[in-house]
Amino acid sequence: RRRHNTFSLVEVEGEKETQTQDDDRWGATFDWRRAWYPMALVDENLDPKRPNKLELLGEDLVAWMDGTGQWRVFEDHCPHRSVPLSEGRLEADGTLMCSYHGWRFRGD
Repeated sequence: RRRHNTFSLVEVEGEKETQTQDDDRWGATFDWRRAWYPMALVDENLDPKRPNKLELLGEDLVAWMDGTGQWRVFEDHCPHRSVPLSEGRLEADGTLMCSYHGWRFRGD
């Protein structure tokens, strides 16, 4: 049995997103934003002493090591003024501080 895949662009809440449609029993669409992706090589690409700017699927992200030694990833904008959190700094307790008004973010 041959399997045919078609790809199409669809509009999702004002953003373009690629979806895969299969004509077999596995379903109609694949949501690219609900999948796990490798972001970066932690030992080689990310500096644990500062916020690191990343991009995935057109989204700006920030990664940092929190106070427990775990890497955290958020959208790269402060909810207060949309300032990039990657321009902020890490505090001694592992929180990420926004450079604009000093809002601090934990990993959870």
